[in-house]
Amino acid sequence: MTEEVQIKSIVDRLRAVRHLSTAIAACEPEDAAVLMTAALEGMLQGSPVPALFELEGQAQLWATAASPAELEAYLSACIERLTEAASHVPLRKRMFMLLWQSFSPKDRAAFITGHCAGAEGDLSLRYARKSSH
Repeated sequence: MTEEVQIKSIVDRLRAVRHLSTAIAACEPEDAAVLMTAALEGMLQGSPVPALFELEGQAQLWATAASPAELEAYLSACIERLTEAASHVPLRKRMFMLLWQSFSPKDRAAFITGHCAGAEGDLSLRYARKSSH
């Protein structure tokens, strides 16, 4: 696909999104909710909905709106899924480094020395919560 065709495709998709947004805004909230729910249920059956933009941008957009519980649930599911194949080890290492770098130097030191309060409790709580569903 040429760059010109890609740009036209993106412009067309954004135009359709704008029209859809306008139509939703024009509906009564109850009608819009019923219609959007039905549409999402139909779209979410089977493979995931393709991203409108780059994958990382879509992930950032979702993560910005997600609750802490959603973030934890998806991260946990992703990690569990990535333990299924040896080929996922490099990806898990990159994810680990992102998590590690998100900690302050003080928290890193506490983790390494074993003085990180509740570390085991957090894991057991996650698995307890997961098994209760």
